[in-house]
Amino acid sequence: MGKWHYGVVLDAGSSGTRVYVYRWLNNAAARKAADSKDLKSLPEIKTKPEWTKKIHPGVSSFADKPEDVGSQHLAELLEHAQKIVPSDAIKDTPIFLLATAGMRLLGDVERNLLLGEICSYARANTDFLLPDCDVHIQVIPGVTEGLYGWIAANYLLGSFNAPEHHDHGKGHHTYGFLDMGGASAQIAFAPNSTETEKHANDLTLLRLRNVDGSTQEHKVFVTSWLEFGVHEARRRYLESMQAASAVDSAKELPDPCLPSGLRTAFDGKPLASGQEGGMQLLGTGKFDECLRQTYPLLDKDAPCLDQPCLLHGTHAPAIDFDVNHFIGISEYWHTTHDVFEMGHKDKAYDFNAYQQRVESFCSQDWETISKGIDEHKWKKLNHEKAFEICFKASWIINVLHSGIGVPRVGLEETIGSGHNGTKEVISHVQSKGFLDPFQAVNKIDSTEVSWTLGKMVLYASSQVPVEIEEKTLPVGFGSNVAGIPNDFQYPSTELLPKPEGLHGADWHDALLHARSSRRVPGLVLFLLIIIVAMFFLCGRSRRSRMCHKISNLFYGGRSHPSYPKKRKFFGGKFPFFGPKSPSYERVLEDGAHELDLGGIVSGRSSLDVGRLSDADSASFQPPKRASSWSSSNTPSLKFGLDNSSSGTIGLGITAGSGINAMDRAGLVRSTAAMRLTVELIQNSLSYINPLKDRELDLRGHRIPAIENLGIAKDQDAIDFTDNDISSLGNFPYFPRLHTLLLARNRVKHIQPTLATSVPNLSTLMLTANNMSELADLDPLRHLTKLTHLVLMENPVTRKEHYRYWVIWRIPSVRFLDYQKVKDAEREKAQELFGTAEEPSTLASKIIGIKSRTFDVPSGVADRAPADKAVRVKLTETERKRVEKLIREARSLQEIARLEKELNEGRIPGGALDAAEDPDQMQT
Repeated sequence: MGKWHYGVVLDAGSSGTRVYVYRWLNNAAARKAADSKDLKSLPEIKTKPEWTKKIHPGVSSFADKPEDVGSQHLAELLEHAQKIVPSDAIKDTPIFLLATAGMRLLGDVERNLLLGEICSYARANTDFLLPDCDVHIQVIPGVTEGLYGWIAANYLLGSFNAPEHHDHGKGHHTYGFLDMGGASAQIAFAPNSTETEKHANDLTLLRLRNVDGSTQEHKVFVTSWLEFGVHEARRRYLESMQAASAVDSAKELPDPCLPSGLRTAFDGKPLASGQEGGMQLLGTGKFDECLRQTYPLLDKDAPCLDQPCLLHGTHAPAIDFDVNHFIGISEYWHTTHDVFEMGHKDKAYDFNAYQQRVESFCSQDWETISKGIDEHKWKKLNHEKAFEICFKASWIINVLHSGIGVPRVGLEETIGSGHNGTKEVISHVQSKGFLDPFQAVNKIDSTEVSWTLGKMVLYASSQVPVEIEEKTLPVGFGSNVAGIPNDFQYPSTELLPKPEGLHGADWHDALLHARSSRRVPGLVLFLLIIIVAMFFLCGRSRRSRMCHKISNLFYGGRSHPSYPKKRKFFGGKFPFFGPKSPSYERVLEDGAHELDLGGIVSGRSSLDVGRLSDADSASFQPPKRASSWSSSNTPSLKFGLDNSSSGTIGLGITAGSGINAMDRAGLVRSTAAMRLTVELIQNSLSYINPLKDRELDLRGHRIPAIENLGIAKDQDAIDFTDNDISSLGNFPYFPRLHTLLLARNRVKHIQPTLATSVPNLSTLMLTANNMSELADLDPLRHLTKLTHLVLMENPVTRKEHYRYWVIWRIPSVRFLDYQKVKDAEREKAQELFGTAEEPSTLASKIIGIKSRTFDVPSGVADRAPADKAVRVKLTETERKRVEKLIREARSLQEIARLEKELNEGRIPGGALDAAEDPDQMQT
């Protein structure tokens, strides 16, 4: 990768999708060219007008045909982005598609299918960096959109990088942000210090990172109002006007927000030629009345449970307009400037001047306005815009001044004087950097103010490497608490920044221009790491020969009198030297060391099949196992609780199957079980896999249970393949984890709380486990982001309607057992099982059938010397008590104790029938 980093953001709105391309210097180049001031600044994001492209309609219009959204909508935008980003940088360029208003109105199923198709198309047809669909392709809430806008505005104004030039008083230097679209409106601002302390729980903590690795934090209040955009407000206005009509059968309603003499359909659209029927609106051109009738739409009378409140009873910190200076974009700009600034010298917003211009325009009759449009008196105004401009103006004025409380600058002293109060405002606030208290903008320094820029500032900031000696918190936003809150949102999947300066021809610059105090130790450490890595990669025999040659060099050979005597490290089993093969020490009590050298599996087939893109998964066929398993490989213990002589075990406690050893890069594991200890986790391989995910490799240890994972922080994927895990659960809170691989374990039970621990899990591989009942899969339905699920070679797959049940019960799944879920399958599943609210009789029956067994992990207790079942005669009462003890066991140690007692021919304490003598038990 070269000098520049690139990023692509697609703004998927209700009426269209717009692609933005941004770029910024890689951190090595930025630090090299920066002075002391620039080092304390955020990365400098650049774009050009020609790097933006918009097409119509919006992606939500493809809800009924999601398979067409790629070829008929995204293709043109992605092609445009690929022309701008250099070909050698595309694979390192992140792409985001963030949807807003239109997509929020879709149902969950339609929305998820559409997002899935978008991600699949982008992955299949571009090489842009797209590691996690749920993070990079998503519908963002209004508050997130507002926060991104606040970041963009303050970034362009320079308040982040040069706070001393934007001193608003009281230690405040940032600007407030207002945005209004067709459906919703947002506000974001940093309160003054008093309000920040008083309303700490209402604020969002935002953390950014400067070029030098230092951080800056901001505490921002953000809220969003649905149905307060101009189009939704107009709809509510017409409904209220119709409800207030004195005559229910009236065919014509006077509308003070339309120019005098203008007649339209009730929805505000022009009347079709010859149209007579239906409700119509007749404009009266009374702007003062229009203001009065739109004021109730602010819903200022709504109950305010926590004072103070803004619109619609929404609580907010008090706004201190002495320090809070707001800028507005979108409708705030278009409604105040498209028409009412034309021909006027002063373009800054001034309440008095603006209202005078609006009243002057809206009081004209429609014939005069129409003639002016035809003569191009207003360059940015057409007939359709003229229908709604007076309503929009009244709504903007009411929201700004009656809703949010922006002061009416110059109103009291300038009425009727022709004076423009803006001039005086500008004269005393220019030193503060921008207009006080409100200004509408479209561009700042020739760059459009778009929330997409805020998203890219956040991402670029997160890619700045931190200094080694600093314990820097991550970039992102969440609840206003210290550290990393539970709801903290990262800009991406928090990919680790690449090593500083190792980008093509720039690597030597980073080395030679590093700070001299760290350059030499860093080079020495780097060379040492290379030497150690090469040493361990050269093979055991070569390492032994190298050690032998080095010892001969210093001591002259074994016959030399000073040659050191042979000592045994770790009992003669030092893992990298000597002729002996390595083995793992069994942690559980009284465990014999068993070594299995047969049936070795090579490679990482289990990993590969768990890392499929959406495009590949549809046609993927899982590979056959590389080896056959034999029960003769390892001794198996059998015991039963019933009085039958069959090979099956009562209570579902089955015989342990011999599992072959694993070979990975020359390491052969022992068949003895190992607890998942802190030491094992710390010594296991944690690396960046080919998908650039942080992965923890815990394969092949015969781990009986998941525990102690709190020490394994910040993992995207964990591989538990080829272990003895019987219960899927006991995870700490892992919001980053999205992939779990548990092929060839003994999983029979899934903890109901799994979704609360790993809420973002998207891929789960349970190939060759012991899931037996359909209802046992129920805990997976709470994993709302689970898209890839593999249950092949489980007993449950032989159940009738298995595939339809999983599709119905876990609607987020898009690929089941490597096969894409089709719409026809979803329809069939609903036909069989009904809806979640009203399940069919068949669904209710299946839900009630859950496994009543508990699988004892192999190797957790002493084994019998032979592969012979130990039978214990029990009364019916005793058998039920034993069943209850096993079901209610709180730990694996309790299970091990019960197993040991049964193996020894004893009935566990608490199960023995008081009427019987223990001596009567037979084996």
